[in-house]
Amino acid sequence: MGAVAILVAVLVGLLVWQRPWAGDDPAAAVPDLPTRSDRVVVEQLAALSAAETAADFRRAAGESAASAELADRIWRARTALAVDGIDFRRMSGGTVVDDPDGSTSVVVEVSWGTAEASPLGGTDSATARVRLRFLPTGDERLALTGVQTAGDLMPLWLAGEIDVRGGAGAVAISVDGGGIDAVTEKVEVAREQVERITGSDEPLVVVDPATAELGADLLGRTEAELAPIAGVATRLTGSRPLVLLNPDVFAAMDGRAAQVVVTHEATHAMTGAVGAAVEPWVSEGFADFVALRDDTAPLDVSAGQILEQVRTSGAPASLPSAADFDTGGSGLGAVYEGAWLIFRLIGETAPDASVVEFYTRVRDGADVEQALSDTLGTDLTSLTAAWRDYLTTGAS
Repeated sequence: MGAVAILVAVLVGLLVWQRPWAGDDPAAAVPDLPTRSDRVVVEQLAALSAAETAADFRRAAGESAASAELADRIWRARTALAVDGIDFRRMSGGTVVDDPDGSTSVVVEVSWGTAEASPLGGTDSATARVRLRFLPTGDERLALTGVQTAGDLMPLWLAGEIDVRGGAGAVAISVDGGGIDAVTEKVEVAREQVERITGSDEPLVVVDPATAELGADLLGRTEAELAPIAGVATRLTGSRPLVLLNPDVFAAMDGRAAQVVVTHEATHAMTGAVGAAVEPWVSEGFADFVALRDDTAPLDVSAGQILEQVRTSGAPASLPSAADFDTGGSGLGAVYEGAWLIFRLIGETAPDASVVEFYTRVRDGADVEQALSDTLGTDLTSLTAAWRDYLTTGAS
């Protein structure tokens, strides 16, 4: 029995001495949190907020290679996006180790502004909650080592490495190395298309995150919610309307389809549709009316799903409803195509100016029936009948 006890003691001693979980690097032994780590966090956040240069910000982030790298990345991003007036305020956390690496997380409210020259547009104040991670470095100090979402939309300037390309109203922004070159060209084409048809000279900004996870963080959604879409016109925290791409879908598209997506979403972003309560068939149909104007693909390619549906089941009895657009799955493509063909039909006899005027009135809250009468000289009953005939002819 005594021999067994001695053997166990020796094995325990070897484990403590070797510490296999700590790895071979002596630096893997992380110091304890500072005695009053909450106060240290508050002081460090104040220093980050007050930093006026990249060197100041790096010093405030802490004394480690990881904190210096993160601080430099954030400073480059805030410079590229003309972010200023940053203020970090501790909300909670920072008092206990909550990760195996020995670090602690702190929920922080961060506020900032952007200059008028920012590609995101000028704003005096934007606010978001984020989760910062701090690693103790000894001598009662902490090093900032990570930034995560904390329930709000992730601020773009904190999301990753930012690369801004383009100019003259057409800007592409990559986050952590998206396909910036190809996207920049499509942004320029999209802005020209939207301006030519609608007359809007609003700037166009397209954000291309490297991963769907990043995109979901920026939108404040889950990856599952983002999964079905290639792009979305939206507002990020503190931004003007812009387009955000989902790389998991967008990167797999051919050049034609990718351009259609960018121009479609650009139409929403540049014509005031983001945040507006617009009849869905009007909003989506008009966006495709613009996006597909220069498309040379056969109708069976551009509207293959709705035409096949007509061949199988006949033309829909009514124009697409809001409920139709809320239906997920494979049938949604046919709904969008049907909305586009309404505008394609209208555009064959009406000038662009009248089509744009109809869309603009509905966007601004006018009754669809009244807007049809005032701008196109028709009504919903007549338009529905003509559209059903148009679908039947196209499917034959």
